[in-house]
Amino acid sequence: MNTLLSTDNLSAELIWTALEKFIDPDTGVLYDNSLGRAELPSRDQVLDDVPNQCGWTSGFEDAALNAGFLLPDVIQLAQQTGDEKWQTAAARLADLLLKLVTVSDTPGFVARGVLPDGVTYYRDSSTDQYTMAFRAMHAISQWEGAGATRQRRAAQFVADAMALLQRHQWDIPTADGQKSWVGETSQFWPDRASRLLQFAVTNAAMNPGEASLSLYRTLREECHSRRARGLFSKPGYATIPYALLQTQVSLRMLWELEPDPEYKMVWRLSMDDLAENAVLQLQARDFTEIIEKIEHLSSLPEPVSAMELYTEENYANRHNLEKAAGSFGGYYWKCNTRLHTEQGFIRQPLELALCFALGGNSELVDYNGTALLPIVKNCIEQISRAIHLDDIRFCHSAVSLFVAAA
Repeated sequence: MNTLLSTDNLSAELIWTALEKFIDPDTGVLYDNSLGRAELPSRDQVLDDVPNQCGWTSGFEDAALNAGFLLPDVIQLAQQTGDEKWQTAAARLADLLLKLVTVSDTPGFVARGVLPDGVTYYRDSSTDQYTMAFRAMHAISQWEGAGATRQRRAAQFVADAMALLQRHQWDIPTADGQKSWVGETSQFWPDRASRLLQFAVTNAAMNPGEASLSLYRTLREECHSRRARGLFSKPGYATIPYALLQTQVSLRMLWELEPDPEYKMVWRLSMDDLAENAVLQLQARDFTEIIEKIEHLSSLPEPVSAMELYTEENYANRHNLEKAAGSFGGYYWKCNTRLHTEQGFIRQPLELALCFALGGNSELVDYNGTALLPIVKNCIEQISRAIHLDDIRFCHSAVSLFVAAA
């Protein structure tokens, strides 16, 4: 992936140092914000679906997603530099992910994160956790430094996950076999279809054989027969930066691992379309406001734990998707203006830039013939110059910044 930040601005080493404050020293879990363990619910609360069954706002809802996004670039740095620091970091992230995909009694389930006890996790996962976990498992399979044991465990998880999805008609279930809130890969609208195909083609690459290859081809043909409205057929969802980025991750893996040459061009064109869409969204943002918000981060209140805001009414609504995600989630973000600001003015612009970079086509131009790469680099350079790493409180911000620099 093209490096988006110049090395004389923010280096990967500096950003990694900022990232380390989000990493639990015992479990390696990446906490969602700078409160760390102080944010976390108790074991009993997690097992009781507090604040909700996905663990949204719990402080460790996206450990698998963030570690999975980081790992391929950390492995690349380890291979390129031979530096023991990056070797150690890569091994630690790989071990965390392998822990998260095996901690459940349900083979193939991806836990979002675990409490410091190393065994307690929320029963619901998500398509996004799986997308980044599969990407990371393939990176482990290609990394000589991983060792045979890690590579074997990664391949076994991928096979187990495909079997789990197939038993549940291609939806990701909860760990206890119920319908997940955000695991609908069976619907085959394009964003989710690309994720399911990513899982299948990764399985075919890591567990080669006629059965896994045939399954991928069968799913590929069925998915494409239902894609009549094009890549952006889900109104609204395709405008969310993290959704664009996650879809680009799946398309990139499909392009890299596709066994049939005639489909390579399908994935290549889809990646280009998504990259251009991301840049158009990036250009539409007010960068004067973005820079102003970033420069004033330190004046905003420190994060507040979700457990401090949680009420008996929230508890009663914890199994209601709309109220748990909307009512309480909205209140949580309203009370955490610093995290919300980072989400809108650091994380999201970086995700749009990374969507372009993952497309891997630096020659892309818009309909006027204007090159897109300089536009992306200029936007991200503005953001990186405004950022003080000590001001970051949101793990997603630091993760995206690191991947942009790596």
